[in-house]
Amino acid sequence: MTPPRYVPPVSTEQPSRDALRRALRIARRELPADERDRRIAHLLANLADLPWMREARVVAGYLGVGGEPELGPMLDPARHVLALPRTEHERMTLHRWAGETLVPGAFRIPEPPADLPLVSPDEVDLWLIPGLAFDRRGNRLGRGAGHYDRVLAGTRGRKVGIAWDFQVVEDIPAEVHDVPMDALVTDAGWFRVGPVDKH
Repeated sequence: MTPPRYVPPVSTEQPSRDALRRALRIARRELPADERDRRIAHLLANLADLPWMREARVVAGYLGVGGEPELGPMLDPARHVLALPRTEHERMTLHRWAGETLVPGAFRIPEPPADLPLVSPDEVDLWLIPGLAFDRRGNRLGRGAGHYDRVLAGTRGRKVGIAWDFQVVEDIPAEVHDVPMDALVTDAGWFRVGPVDKH
């Protein structure tokens, strides 16, 4: 008998940003290991199908923590120029990464060493961005520090939110500084988000 599909204990209609953060942190952290393995296989296959991923020369990725989807084999320096974020003194910078040893950084997130070459945000063709929640208008709910919103402001590269499908909610109350996504990739598929005329 096939076991029932995991359904996380979170309301997708919660209007409070802080309540969404709390609920989705718990849901993401409590995802069973076998369910996570099943989901990540689907998510990585969907990311590989994304045309923007195949076309991009410079890709800004991330290293997952706290239950975020791990990008693993998609972060391949042989296929793209890869940039990883580093946060210091509340400022995020991007550094070119070709497999060098990472160091513990802010929020205990592995980061590239500070002496690796900088990559300008304007050079990035494709951003792969984690978040606690996304909606179909492209709004993103992050940790609350605003690091991504500040570095993304005014950039030209495509912005793709990466999440488990239960992190896509009905509506996220947007704030004036929030930078919307162009598409979402989850274990359930990939799809464009936001106004049609922005694509």
